[in-house]
Amino acid sequence: MAPIDNIRGIGPATLAGLAEIGVTSTKALAASDVARLTRVRGISAARAETYIAAAKQMSAGTAAPSADPAPDDGGRPVVKPKKSKADKKSGKKKKTTKAKAADKARVSVKKTKETKKKKADKAKAKNGKKAKK
Repeated sequence: MAPIDNIRGIGPATLAGLAEIGVTSTKALAASDVARLTRVRGISAARAETYIAAAKQMSAGTAAPSADPAPDDGGRPVVKPKKSKADKKSGKKKKTTKAKAADKARVSVKKTKETKKKKADKAKAKNGKKAKK
């Protein structure tokens, strides 16, 4: 009987999780139900069904299907479509409302400091003229 980690998608973490619920062989995995397997972190219902089917095939002596089925591309290389100029422009990150508000707050604080400084300078100049008289 083949080890349970021969099934594609079952790595060390999943293997440890399966062991915690008592599934340590392909026979035990084939006899498991979806609800039991979904208690393991990272195993969805669809993935549990795939694992069970793979374990049943391995128990029967046939090759196990992968847990992550590959797309049928006919053996052709996958080519990503090129982005148009419009797509590239829309790909730029826009500022969120919070970021805009933060920028606005920084600017207003800076203006407030500048305004206070100007008023203080004006008051000093005014006081200096009074003192000279």
